[in-house]
Amino acid sequence: MAKQSGLHQIRGKVGEHSYYKQTGVDSGLIRSINQGMSNRVKTAAEYANTRLNNAEFGHACKIAGVLGKTIMPKYRPMVLPFSQSKMAKIILDTIKLQTGNWGERSLPSGDTGKAALLNALRSVVKNDPSGYGVSVTPDTSEVIVSTDSEVCPAKLTELGADGYVVNIVRNNIQVGNYVAALRGYQYTYRVWNQGELTITDDDSQSTPVILPQLPPVPSGQAESFELVIAVIMPYRTINSVNHILQEACTFMAL
Repeated sequence: MAKQSGLHQIRGKVGEHSYYKQTGVDSGLIRSINQGMSNRVKTAAEYANTRLNNAEFGHACKIAGVLGKTIMPKYRPMVLPFSQSKMAKIILDTIKLQTGNWGERSLPSGDTGKAALLNALRSVVKNDPSGYGVSVTPDTSEVIVSTDSEVCPAKLTELGADGYVVNIVRNNIQVGNYVAALRGYQYTYRVWNQGELTITDDDSQSTPVILPQLPPVPSGQAESFELVIAVIMPYRTINSVNHILQEACTFMAL
C-alpha cells in the first residue's frame, strides 16, 4: 500500500486515487480507484447481491455512527480502536437474522433491537465500568446515581482521584426502516437530554433528565429505542480546580 510523506497530506479522492487515514498508521495511505469496477458494482446484474449486502451494511454503519454520538463527552481513551466498525458489525449481524427482503432488513422493534444497540456500545468500552463502584438507575424523569461504600473509595485511591463527575445522557433513537417509496432506508437519528452531577467516595444523588420526544414519522417507517448513557469521569482536585483524568474515564450503556 502506497503511503504519503511530508507535513501536508491529502484526504479524499483525486483523479483515480483515494487518499485516506487509518488508525495505527501515522502517514496517510493511497489506493487506486478502479472506475470501471465502481460502475459495474452499481449497475451490473452480476453484482445484484453485492448491492443488497451494501445496502444493509451501509444502514448498520449509519446506526453505529448515531450510537457513537450518544457518548457525551467522548474522550479517546474511553473507547477501543475501530469502535464504529466494531459496533456496525454487531448491528449488521442482528439485521441479517431478521426476516424480510434482502437489502431491506433493519433492526427489529422491542428487546431484540435494543439488545443489539446495547451490546454494540458495551463492546467498545475500554475501561470496565463495573469496577468503579458506581450504579446508575434510570427512572421516569430522573436518574439516580449511587456509589458502593467499599468499591468506590478503593477505585478512587487506585486512580489517585478525589471523586467522579457523572454525565447522564438520555437518548431517544429512531432507527429507520426500509421504505419502498424512498428506495432506501428512512433516516436514523437521535434526540437527547443530559444532566451532570459530582459524587465522592460514598454518595447517592439524583439528577432530573427527562426523555426527549421524537418527531412523528409515518407508521412502520422507523423503530424507536430509549437508551441511557452514563459517562463516569474521575477527577483530581488541584488548587481547588477539578481536573478530569481522561485516561481513566469510562461509560455505561443502560
